[in-house]
Amino acid sequence: MHLATLDDVVAWAMEMLEEGYDTESLGILAGLTEPLSWQEVESYLNKAIGELGWDMPPDEESCLRAYALDVARAIIEGTVSTREGCAEIYRIWLALDYPNDLLAWSFLDEGLNPEKYEELTDTQLDAAIIKYAHSMIHRDRQDVQDIGDK
Repeated sequence: MHLATLDDVVAWAMEMLEEGYDTESLGILAGLTEPLSWQEVESYLNKAIGELGWDMPPDEESCLRAYALDVARAIIEGTVSTREGCAEIYRIWLALDYPNDLLAWSFLDEGLNPEKYEELTDTQLDAAIIKYAHSMIHRDRQDVQDIGDK
């Protein structure tokens, strides 16, 4: 399952160029036009990431989990609305085949308290989404620390 569309990837490449990043493959990717194919877009995306010196997560699950953390950070920073961020993490939960550590997001997406299964007011829901975003970030930091302790 791909959460980003082909147009999203091309738009991202254009934004990267506007921000001052410039590689041959990034330029080609930003200039692709319809009809687009996943094979072509993915090929130039991978080349652009390599040319930028960035590392891709090793597998789809790692990539989706890294993206979920980015969304959680965006929720906390306020650069994405709580509801949009919650819906995106819910879609990630679906794409990952329902892992237990992200189960709370399915309840939040329905406007429910993940602990009591009660309906939340808008204010309560926003606060709960922010709380769970903080929890995700904290849990990830703890996991990284635990790896370093081994």
